[in-house]
Amino acid sequence: MSGMRKAVVCLVLLVFASCLRAEDYVYVLGPADTLTAVPDDAVAGWQIAADGVRLSLVSGKTLLVPEARKVVRECPVRLPRFSFFRYNDKHNDQLFQDAVASAADLQKDTVRLQVVQIGRYLTPTFGLTDSDAEAWIGLQRQESKVSRRNMAVPATYTLGRRCWRRLSIEDDGQGLTVYRYVPFGREVTVEVDFPTTSSTLAKVPCINITTKTGAVPLSKTSFISGTISIQGGIFPDMPTTDILIKGRGNSSWSTSSRSKNSYHFKFSEKQKPLGMKAGKHWVLLGNKQTGSMLCNAVGHKLSALAGCDAPCHIVPVELYINGTYRGSYNLTEKVGLKNNSVDLDDESCAAMLELDTYDDVAIFPDNAYRVSTKIHDPDFDEEDSLLNITMQDILYDWQTALETLRYGSDDECLNHFDLQSLVSFLMVNDLCINFEFVHPKSVFLYSENVTDADAFSVAPDPTPWHMGPTWDWDWAFGYRQTSATYFENCKEKSFFGSLMNKVNGLWYDLRYRHPAVDEAYFRLWHSFIGDGRLDELCSYVVDFYNYAAPSFRHNVQSFCSEKDNTAYVTLSRRAASWLRGRANYIYDSLTPYDIPTPDADPQPEPIIIDTPDGIGNLAEKTPSSFGKAGCEWFDINGRSVPFGGGRKGIFINSDGRKVLVP
Repeated sequence: MSGMRKAVVCLVLLVFASCLRAEDYVYVLGPADTLTAVPDDAVAGWQIAADGVRLSLVSGKTLLVPEARKVVRECPVRLPRFSFFRYNDKHNDQLFQDAVASAADLQKDTVRLQVVQIGRYLTPTFGLTDSDAEAWIGLQRQESKVSRRNMAVPATYTLGRRCWRRLSIEDDGQGLTVYRYVPFGREVTVEVDFPTTSSTLAKVPCINITTKTGAVPLSKTSFISGTISIQGGIFPDMPTTDILIKGRGNSSWSTSSRSKNSYHFKFSEKQKPLGMKAGKHWVLLGNKQTGSMLCNAVGHKLSALAGCDAPCHIVPVELYINGTYRGSYNLTEKVGLKNNSVDLDDESCAAMLELDTYDDVAIFPDNAYRVSTKIHDPDFDEEDSLLNITMQDILYDWQTALETLRYGSDDECLNHFDLQSLVSFLMVNDLCINFEFVHPKSVFLYSENVTDADAFSVAPDPTPWHMGPTWDWDWAFGYRQTSATYFENCKEKSFFGSLMNKVNGLWYDLRYRHPAVDEAYFRLWHSFIGDGRLDELCSYVVDFYNYAAPSFRHNVQSFCSEKDNTAYVTLSRRAASWLRGRANYIYDSLTPYDIPTPDADPQPEPIIIDTPDGIGNLAEKTPSSFGKAGCEWFDINGRSVPFGGGRKGIFINSDGRKVLVP
């Protein structure tokens, strides 16, 4: 046999083994439109018996398909396709522009999309051409807008129906053959290109701000006018646009023009820098503490994964002011109401508070816990004529919530707090060991209606206070001021126990007073670790660093006095390990609660009989042309079969036709 023919035979055998098509199966039809597809080259023959269809396999075993009554060689059903497939920003927290598969791609067996986001976990939105069709990846049924996975490698979807199945014959790696049923249908592979991982495309956006005065903003209270333009790289550009800008920050703020300060800027009308959700107010975070340039990105990503209210989004940017490079910054939303942060249908009776000790605005200590409180929104100086509430309404509602928490019964204590947002908020601060939380500082919460407070009352239910959005992570992740290190310390320390030392009664009561919090806390941790969100967080840390790395290196060359020579490549890897270790430590220390295991999609076990009862319709498997003169055949090892045949086994000719001779 020539080398060319041998190569052809080997190639064809490889194709049959690894990529079976619709015509490569024997189809067994049963009641209620059930269909069992068995690889054609695994079947020696079949017979229809009283208990169903029995297929004799090449391996010598017999497969019984109960209650089946018919066997066909061509696929008897139409295989569904995707009617649409996209990744929406609504279901993917770091995605700012939808990625949509073209109509032409949907007709192919491979769908390719480009997705501009940091991180490679995605939740798709899709539809199928048949109303009763379903999508599977392996044995896992996929739900539109729900199922999430790492798309760093392509994913192959099986598009079929629940009553369709395919016999899979696999080697278990130890010399044993494993027979199992898997979903059957059209196989479509989805491939995603992430420009943030490209060495040629992954350029961090560049923001240019020019002030009217030609000076760097040195006030936190007074805006100065200027313009902004953005070269987005893989994100959208922004032409020169008017803004107002001022400084922001508390302990991180400096009046030195050489300091890497943070800034708050606003547009006259809502804008979408880098394609983010439209808003007037935006923040440029300087991350000036040594080693902190990963902290806000990781903290806000965790907040999104944990289900916190209105999590912020982070994009690393290069900042220039009046032509001078200021360093690597984060662009993010400004926390508040009436913007692109907390999105409420009706804000007329809503309020947002900030728990903080800095006296840049009026502070109102409460009577229950003596927590320093500031009214973050609304701004009574600017919006008094548009409001349906007063400052007294807000403070009374908040005071009522705290008094009920501290002095109410166990059943009443959480009447004024939203349980889910509270649990998520506690969880992210626990995992991150956020010491800003302890003072407390930079802690935000809001209520949609502050006019219905009623102390110790359970009916009607008052409008609850929602914890969040989360903010400020540069004193977290085991930070120690003496060594300026992150992701090293306190990995196995109790945040609400030894680290807080029970000094803050508010957080202790919110965490431990009501048993519902303890159970909800365990359930959140259980799902966070079990459904892949911890894996996504650890993957995101590395992906964020890889994208931002050129900007981090450039930051050392900035005009500003704060230099940061941290080896972020090492820190990013250490961060992923620290986060995983801390998460597992916290989970292991929690009081466990019973969590029902969700019912898995039923996957019937194939009925394999060791001793076959008979081969049945063997003629359908043995072509009459086999062995005749002028028809050259080869065995499975590529050896030519002499004229006349006379051998048993699987045979194939050079144009791909195969037979089995028992």
